[in-house]
Amino acid sequence: MGIFVAGQCVVPEVLQSLRGRDVIDLGTSVDDSAISFVLHGARRFIALGLLSNATNRAEENVNISGLAERIKIVNAVPGRPGCLRCCVTTVLTPQ
Repeated sequence: MGIFVAGQCVVPEVLQSLRGRDVIDLGTSVDDSAISFVLHGARRFIALGLLSNATNRAEENVNISGLAERIKIVNAVPGRPGCLRCCVTTVLTPQ
């Protein structure tokens, strides 16, 4: 498993390392990263959005891209029933 922070997502080595893998994005925005990762070979992408407006835009962008079968957008607004709570304690970088 790898955890990537903002800015690492555009590094060619990182994109290549995603080929055939599943990706989860915590705190997604309009999901240009989901589309990019899938176009660069990620098998599936699950995006957890924390802002309703951004999550709605992300769903629209994924539908327009034609990648809805491989990208799932989840509205995980804090305080909402079923909301996911997570804590990242270690950041791993690709080797």
